[in-house]
Amino acid sequence: MHLKFGSHYLKREFYFDVHPPLGKMLVGLAGLLAGNNTDVNYGFMRIFFAPFSDWMVPLAYFTAIELDFSHHAMILAILIVLLNTAYLCISHFILLDSMLLFFTFTTLFFLTKFHNQRYNSFFIDWWLWLILTRVSIGCVTSVKWVGLFATALVGLYNIEYLWDKFGDLSMPKTVYFKHLIARIICLIILPIQIYMLCFAIHFAILYRSGLGDVQMSSLFQAGLHGNNFYGNPIDLAYSSKFILKNMEYGGGLLHSHVQTYPSGSKQQQVTCYHHRDANNDWFIKKIREESEENKEEKILNFNYDLLENTPRIRANTTRLRFCHKILDCYLQAANAVLPQWGFKQIEVTCDKKNNLSDSFTHWNVEHHWNDKLPPGGSSHYRTLFLHNFWHLNVAIYTSNNALIPDPDKKDILTSHPLQWPLLQVGIQICGWDDKAIKYYLLINPIVCKICLIRWLLHFMPFFIMGCVTYLHHYFSALYFSILMCAFVLDHLTSSCNQITKHIVFGISYLAVILVFWYFKDIAFEFDYPSIELKGRQWVSS
Repeated sequence: MHLKFGSHYLKREFYFDVHPPLGKMLVGLAGLLAGNNTDVNYGFMRIFFAPFSDWMVPLAYFTAIELDFSHHAMILAILIVLLNTAYLCISHFILLDSMLLFFTFTTLFFLTKFHNQRYNSFFIDWWLWLILTRVSIGCVTSVKWVGLFATALVGLYNIEYLWDKFGDLSMPKTVYFKHLIARIICLIILPIQIYMLCFAIHFAILYRSGLGDVQMSSLFQAGLHGNNFYGNPIDLAYSSKFILKNMEYGGGLLHSHVQTYPSGSKQQQVTCYHHRDANNDWFIKKIREESEENKEEKILNFNYDLLENTPRIRANTTRLRFCHKILDCYLQAANAVLPQWGFKQIEVTCDKKNNLSDSFTHWNVEHHWNDKLPPGGSSHYRTLFLHNFWHLNVAIYTSNNALIPDPDKKDILTSHPLQWPLLQVGIQICGWDDKAIKYYLLINPIVCKICLIRWLLHFMPFFIMGCVTYLHHYFSALYFSILMCAFVLDHLTSSCNQITKHIVFGISYLAVILVFWYFKDIAFEFDYPSIELKGRQWVSS
């Protein structure tokens, strides 16, 4: 899937995805360096992305040093990271998760380095680690929005520091003010600039029309090379065929198909849809003329309101509202997804509130065809970057919220957050035929059962999210659990003699190694029937 998105950068074709663009731009860069061929050079792509996973181990090591772990705890932490079957398995594939984990690791490492410079404020090293921490959280957020949890961690750390120093009478107010300004600039402004820069590069590369155009505004689409907007007549007239687009951020195309509502009017469904097909085409005809041509044809009779002071309806630019002549309500693309009987398309309703500022009731003509009218010309449309940036991010947010579990469908890939730390679920990756090469995504069981504390900030938010969740969403929180696991064991043995410490940590090392060896096949691939692994089933599911 991510290879497909990377190919869009090579073709310069605009696309839409529910994640920010940095990770997929790196996939596109790897494809460019691999030769930009139609045949995917998987070997080079794997070499390109391997360092993201490889560096997780040394980053864990150096982070443990900065956290002042003992030698025993340090070895345990890096051993768990190194031999974690989940991290090993996910690193075999060209996915965003390895990049997300890498930037999560760098964020914590840079934060610990910055923390250890707290007595050397405003020196070169202090500024270096402060800036690198903020660059890292800008990158982790630009790969996936899950990276916002790492941002929250850094934010809470700085809030606590500023609160402690607020009551420190030994610190001059001017110095405190410098700390405040430095953190505002580096914690808020710099990461936002990096995040926006990723989108600016994204828009600059993808200047051609592609499959993801429909998620953006009509004016943005008209500015892409290769679109078919330029030849469209500008002004609508009778006999025009056109497509209506909802003007809410990420709005869909007004759509109708032969399937009917299961209850209520039981007439043909009218929805919003993010794909172009003939069921999106609408016509302007006189009612009398229409009824004489086909008395059985369904007619939608609306009055329309112009929200702009113009005597004509113009394609792409004129903002419209449609009022039902009898019901006196306005055509609205509801912020809801229909059930399976509505093919998971966006619900369209009729709103009686008459709220002029409700953009869900605003529509514009996107495509327009009329042989009786002259073409509109070839001038390029232009939209502001900030408008495009905001529009795309709202569309990403809306699409993420639409990814909700289907109660009528059993999905073996999805899982509930409560199942992750208890290790009640794994994920089958690739095909599962007896002779096929197979991988199974499973966290090292020893890791999961020891500590359920530190990861709260990266874990608890998933309980309040309505979107669909998968096991790999837990991997960032798992890293904090690993570090806390080593720390807690180190703390519990701090009063023990050296022999006892050696025995306790030696048993821990051996347990991690043996469990890894027992489950290694599912991480490094196996090509024999999966039934042969029945004896290694961790829990029944």
